[in-house]
Amino acid sequence: MRRCDTGRAVFILVVLSWAATARAADKYVWLSGGNVPPYESWTDAATNIHAAVDAAAAGETIWVTNGIYNITNQVVVTNAITVQGFNGSSNTAVRANGSAGGYRVFYISNANAVVDGLTITNGYSGVAGGGVYLAGGTVRNCTIVTNSLAWFTGNGGGGIYMTAGTVTNCAIVRNYSGGYCNGGGGINMAGAGSLVVDCSIRNNSLGKDSSGPGIWCNGGTIRRCWISGNRDEGAATVSGGGVSLISGLLESSVICSNNCQSGGGGVSRGPSTFGITRNCLVFANVTAGAGGGINGGIIENCTVSGNTGLTAGGVNGGTVTNAIVYFNTATSGSTHNYSGGAYARSCATPAPAGTDNTAEDPGFADATSGNYRLRPGAPGVDGGTNLPWMTGAKDLDGNDRILPAGGTNDMGAYEY
Repeated sequence: MRRCDTGRAVFILVVLSWAATARAADKYVWLSGGNVPPYESWTDAATNIHAAVDAAAAGETIWVTNGIYNITNQVVVTNAITVQGFNGSSNTAVRANGSAGGYRVFYISNANAVVDGLTITNGYSGVAGGGVYLAGGTVRNCTIVTNSLAWFTGNGGGGIYMTAGTVTNCAIVRNYSGGYCNGGGGINMAGAGSLVVDCSIRNNSLGKDSSGPGIWCNGGTIRRCWISGNRDEGAATVSGGGVSLISGLLESSVICSNNCQSGGGGVSRGPSTFGITRNCLVFANVTAGAGGGINGGIIENCTVSGNTGLTAGGVNGGTVTNAIVYFNTATSGSTHNYSGGAYARSCATPAPAGTDNTAEDPGFADATSGNYRLRPGAPGVDGGTNLPWMTGAKDLDGNDRILPAGGTNDMGAYEY
């Protein structure tokens, strides 16, 4: 009887699988490849990413299979190619040396370039973007982790610095930006054309005289993101623990458990400009300054609860519409929920001056377990005023923003 060699059979199946995926003109990267230009099969695969990128033409995909690829200078992507992790970011990492005088991992400038399914780690920059400098193109399905930016850079973005392009479905985790820069321990969004969507921005940190340990945004849009656990290093000059929203739009996101010293534990506005925070849940953030949840700006259909600040535990200043600002704490013992600002169709206590505001209990389903949806008959149900952006818009759960159709929207981030 012939004995089956299971190990050999598995190896042959893997090789056949790889062969089946090989496409003419695409490039391949494998630590055990033959390193034979032009790298157009797994057998001839390049053993480093730089070689494959340099050989690729517009429209081609570079397939990078499992392993940790240590780089000796940044990977520069200036043409319309895709750099694709073959088995996703949990299996394939691109790693720099991470030390002072080192280099970032990726520089991407073509509007049609894509980096997909990689872990990007240990990058360092003395200019901008420790992990990625994105001047165009898309970064998707990636983990950007433990990258750093030097102090005194003037720019920012420990994980990513972007002037354009899209970051989508990525985890931006445990990155660091030094002090005396624009900010953004996780991401610095320095362009109006930049978009961050469906991402998790967690546990990033920032030095002094900066803002936005999670994200610093001066233009652009942040949408459907989870922003949590970002913090400063205890410096009294850092604001906007989750997001420093100088300008631009933050929408349909959860901002929770962030911390900073100078104001806006969850979100803070710029010194003289005003971004929009819309359709967001802002809870459990902390600041030693004013505005435990949000410090100023334009605030629409947000639920702000369970935050803590020295004053104005919920919201400090701002123009507030269709919002719930309740059950926040000011450690100074006064103005627990809000201080100043202009309110309309909102729920806060004491009842703010303005149009159709209420101080009634908002009627959360179960705030102690983090469920800030509204119960039937809650005062915020149908208590808002319809705004132009609501046509076709969704609430934080993905339901129509106005229910029933033709009716009136609810206060807060959730439609009942």
